[in-house]
Amino acid sequence: MIRILIGLFALLVVVSTTDFAQAQNLNRQVKHNNVPDVDESKERGLFGAVTIMSDYRSGGFTSSDEDPAIQGEIGYYVRGFYAGVSAGNVDFGKINGNEIADWEVNLYAGYIRHMGRWEWDVGISYSHFPDAYDRDAELDYWEGSVGLMATVHENMRAGVRIYYSPDYSGESGDNWVFEGTVERELRQIRGITPVLSASIGYQDGDEDKGNFDYWFWDAGLELQVHEHVSIDLRYHDADDVPFSCDSLCDAAFVGSLTVSF
Repeated sequence: MIRILIGLFALLVVVSTTDFAQAQNLNRQVKHNNVPDVDESKERGLFGAVTIMSDYRSGGFTSSDEDPAIQGEIGYYVRGFYAGVSAGNVDFGKINGNEIADWEVNLYAGYIRHMGRWEWDVGISYSHFPDAYDRDAELDYWEGSVGLMATVHENMRAGVRIYYSPDYSGESGDNWVFEGTVERELRQIRGITPVLSASIGYQDGDEDKGNFDYWFWDAGLELQVHEHVSIDLRYHDADDVPFSCDSLCDAAFVGSLTVSF
């Protein structure tokens, strides 16, 4: 069942008898927005963050085997242009007794522009798994994205984002992801700013190369407890996945703590 949310928003399909072919699509759940939350009062500067989470989950799938994860990023922006690098631990299981991957490094760059109540951006990223058990870097992939966000009401924003990869992780061919998001900032409570948000997304994968189509969504509450500290409490789920999710993409509640600068 597809849950209709206006908002921000795998394990493999078995298409081969070889062990690696059965595991090469595991990181499809790793999605990267990578649009920095920069200080618009400054023309240029550094940005960065460290996030600790109970489960590295995105697009409805876990990338850390439902275990805690930590991610860090640092970048630089100047006149709307930005570039950065992020890194964090992942867990996609084992093949022949070897861990498929322990770490992910994501390099990204783009341009963001604010025009009144509108905000748009375009970006490109490269996801690399430096210690992956893949003979020819089959897990690595390039991905481009374009997004549009608008203030639709007082303290309320909504937007859409499209991702495209010409050869997605695991050499699984063309991959499109369409996401929508809505967020509402609530009244401060003793210096804490609550922000409600929800998302829905759809992946359109190349089924001829072992990819697949499915829906995913999330909804949650972010608590901005300080200018540079936030807590996020979020529920994730996925629908129409063409195989048994087990613990990979079943419904899950995730908590995270982010410290930024």
